[in-house]
Amino acid sequence: MNYVVVISFIVVFGMAFSLGWLRHKSFFWNWVDLIYYPLAAAGIILLFISNDLQREMFQVSQLAEFQNSLLSELRAKRPDIQIMNTEELMSAYIEHIALIPKWVDICRGGPLVADPRCIAVKELDKPVNKFLSIARARYDSFPSRLLATCKAGDVMLEEMREANAITSIVSDKLLNQYAHAVSLKLSPFEDKAIEAQIAEFKVEATKYGELIDRMAFQNEDPWLSRVKEIRIAEIGYGEMIFRGLSACISAPRKDLTSLEKWETVTSLKEKEVAALEEKREHLKGSTTPHKTVLWTQLNIWPFMLISALGLKFAKGAATLRNARAIRK
Repeated sequence: MNYVVVISFIVVFGMAFSLGWLRHKSFFWNWVDLIYYPLAAAGIILLFISNDLQREMFQVSQLAEFQNSLLSELRAKRPDIQIMNTEELMSAYIEHIALIPKWVDICRGGPLVADPRCIAVKELDKPVNKFLSIARARYDSFPSRLLATCKAGDVMLEEMREANAITSIVSDKLLNQYAHAVSLKLSPFEDKAIEAQIAEFKVEATKYGELIDRMAFQNEDPWLSRVKEIRIAEIGYGEMIFRGLSACISAPRKDLTSLEKWETVTSLKEKEVAALEEKREHLKGSTTPHKTVLWTQLNIWPFMLISALGLKFAKGAATLRNARAIRK
C-alpha cells in the first residue's frame, strides 16, 4: 500500500505539472479551488475516521493485553492451602445436622407433638434448612464449599440464638464452646479432641441449666421435670449441630478467607478481560457487512488528498507559465 501511494504521488504530481504547464490558458484553473477544497476536506475526514477506528482498536488491544498479563500474575499467586479434610468426610458430618429436619417432619402433627424432643426441635427447622441448602450446594472447588459451609454454620448458630430456636441456656453454651473449639485449630485427625469439646458443651450446658433451675424452681415444682426433659433434648440437638460442624472446627479459616479473596479478585479480572476481548471482537466484526465502506475509509483518503493537492499543484504550474509569458 505504501509503494502504491508513493508511485501515485509521483505520477499525479508529474501529470499535474504537465497539465498545468501545457494548459496554462484554460479557464478551468479559475474554478479549480471549488474542487480542491471539498476534495481535500473529504480526504481529511476519511483520514480521521480511519485513524479513529484504528486508535480505538489499538487502545482496546493494549488494555486487553495489559489486563491479561495482570490475570496471569493473579493466577500464579493463588494461595497454596493445605486442607486435611475431604469432601466426603464433611458431607458425612453434615448428615448429623440433616437429622434435625427429619425430626421436625416426624413431630409435625403426629402423636409425638407434645414429646419434649418435638417441643425442642420445632423452631430449628428454618435456620437448619437454610444452612443445609448452602452446605449441599455445588461449588467450583472443595475449599470454596468448605468456607461457605463454615460461614453458613456461624450464621445458623447466631440465628438460633437470636430467634430463640432453643433456649439461651443451651444456645449460649453451644456458641461459646464452638468458638473455643475453632480457636484451638485442631486437625481433622484429632477426632477425640473434637469429641471432648462436644462432651464439654454437654456438661457445661447441663450444669448451667441446673443452676438456673435451682434459682427459678422449687424441688417439688411439677414443671421442673418437664423443663429438664426439653433442655436435655435441646442439648442433644446441640450435640448434633456441634458434631455436624466438625469439619469447620479443623478448617484453616484464615487460609480459606485468603483463597476466597483471591477467587473473587480473579473472577472479576476474568470478567473484565472477557469484556475487553468481546469488545475487540465486536470492533473487528462491526464493519464486516460494509467492507466496501471500510476499504474506502482505510484506503481512498490518500488518493483523495493526492488528487486535491495535484489540482492545486497544476494550478500553480499554470500560474507560473502565465507569469513567464507576461514577463516575455
